[in-house]
Amino acid sequence: MRTQISLREILDGTPARTFGGALDVPVADLQYDVRKVRRGSAFFAFSGSAGDGHNHITTALEQGAVAIVYERPLFRPPRVVAVRVRDSRMAMARAAEIFYGHPERQLTVIGVTGGEARSSAAYLVRRLLQNAGIESGLVGSIVDEYGERAIPKFGVVPEAVDAQRLMVGMVRSGCAACVVEVRPWNVVAQNSVTTRCDIAAFVHGMGQADGVGTQRGGTSESCVLGLAPKDGQKRFTAVVCDYDDAMAAACGRSVRANRVVTCGTSPAAAVHVQECWLHSDGARLRLKVPGGLISVAVPILHRDDLRVLVGAVGVAVALDVPLCALRDALEDMTAVPGHLEAVDCGQPFRVFVDSARRKTGLSKALAVLRQTGRGRLLLVFGAGVDHTHDERVELGEVAARLVDHAIVTADNPCCESPEAIASEVVSGMRRIKAGGFEIECDRRAAIAKAMNMAKRGDTILIAGKGHLTCQKVNHAIVPFDDRVYVRESLEMAEDLERAGYRNELELINR
Repeated sequence: MRTQISLREILDGTPARTFGGALDVPVADLQYDVRKVRRGSAFFAFSGSAGDGHNHITTALEQGAVAIVYERPLFRPPRVVAVRVRDSRMAMARAAEIFYGHPERQLTVIGVTGGEARSSAAYLVRRLLQNAGIESGLVGSIVDEYGERAIPKFGVVPEAVDAQRLMVGMVRSGCAACVVEVRPWNVVAQNSVTTRCDIAAFVHGMGQADGVGTQRGGTSESCVLGLAPKDGQKRFTAVVCDYDDAMAAACGRSVRANRVVTCGTSPAAAVHVQECWLHSDGARLRLKVPGGLISVAVPILHRDDLRVLVGAVGVAVALDVPLCALRDALEDMTAVPGHLEAVDCGQPFRVFVDSARRKTGLSKALAVLRQTGRGRLLLVFGAGVDHTHDERVELGEVAARLVDHAIVTADNPCCESPEAIASEVVSGMRRIKAGGFEIECDRRAAIAKAMNMAKRGDTILIAGKGHLTCQKVNHAIVPFDDRVYVRESLEMAEDLERAGYRNELELINR
């Protein structure tokens, strides 16, 4: 990355109309978040998850922006150089590559796209490569990480400028590869940025509905458009696709690549599962890979994650990881954060944290825990402000059918009454049964109550947040990590037991 670069250089090749100044103005950094604009920034205005950047142009100028790149006609162009482009996000992506000196050219880039499973797929690919001795970084919606650095995320994939900045750090820290999670539905919304990569991986679930008005996976065309070979290359080095998913397989067939690696459960796939046994704390797999068989135990119970783990093995195969190194790498795998993630403090019952917030995901998680457990199944869950009335009722119905006891609590209520939301969830439960549930809107207290209620052999699921570490209450975002409070409750229970009390309630009553 150069310390001094002009706006003209970073917008080279981007069709644009310029107003109010010369393009030779030096640019110190690129920003789309007005809160991070400083003196010398070029501010790119576009619509995103945080709102429309065009509404913040005045603030960006007040904070020292020397150039504005925008899409919408402005009533009064700012008194700095203003560049109107067709797609500000795309312009920013191209500018970032130039500004940061194309760090992707020094890395083997693996682009992972598809449905919801792409986030865990990207995480597992990076983890597998690390375990196999290939120093790698990750740009994704669960965490951004390289070396010893890990930045927890809130389910949002970074913009292109963030990805380029992260790749610079990866190169400096000695990474050889970078795994990038790619959102295919951005293309459907006509505001996507193409990720240039060496290996394209298409995972399952591309046709799932998103709940935000688009398609979670878009179409096979949108997924392919979201990934492209690196500059100067006509083919991907390799393509990895889920053989059992029609759309993922279609993507694999429709792109040009030097090598195609198919993955799945079908014996026709190059990498496939011959046998899978689920047990209380993970799964045992027998995998057929080119060159041999691998039998391995992994601490992963989440069925979708087991499926994409096979895809991660496919990426390792595409990178020619030796069979012995691949076996060792699989033996050191960990669960995806917040995906049936076990919390073990030595207690005589199982506790899992999962991100499931919709009826399908919750049903899948509960079904696996019921299948692999032997005692009661207890659930702590809730609905958020983003759930409709019908969705809240459906969540209640799922819980009533599948668990022995449920504690309904708060889950990002924002400005809505947590009690009112919980009542709607409980109304669904009452359609199925008369009891076996209660309301405790204090999420911390609800977790503690479940820990106190559990007996030897029981299983507890804390659903809704997973790896996320915050709670949205009123207009504030407050720190809240389910895993932290599970450990806190278990440690407190252990202290009480040493003092001769069975639980907190007995201590209070005495």
